[in-house]
Amino acid sequence: NVNSSWLFWIDGGRLRFEIMNDTWRQPSSPNISSDWSLLTGTYHKASAMAKVYNDGSEFSQKIILNRIENQNTVKIGKDEHSNNRSINGFIDDLRIYDRALSAAEVQALYNLGQ
Repeated sequence: NVNSSWLFWIDGGRLRFEIMNDTWRQPSSPNISSDWSLLTGTYHKASAMAKVYNDGSEFSQKIILNRIENQNTVKIGKDEHSNNRSINGFIDDLRIYDRALSAAEVQALYNLGQ
């Protein structure tokens, strides 16, 4: 039984952006090496393309077909499956959009923080 359709989290210093279809799928993910990083995950439903960006630059992409729609509450900084996993750090300038951002929009967001 799957309770969510996507996850965006840090695991052992590595970004994980996972999308559920018949199992968890993810594009390759970067190691997080600085104190501050702009981490962005996008999913374009029409093309089924998931992308991961690190500090405004595209890191990887993967086609993920038959994504399961999320009907659950979004939880930020907490894993709904475990009480022992919550964020150890700070979240700043969190944004959730109802569409996939373009590469230029992701780069512009990164430039705002410079």
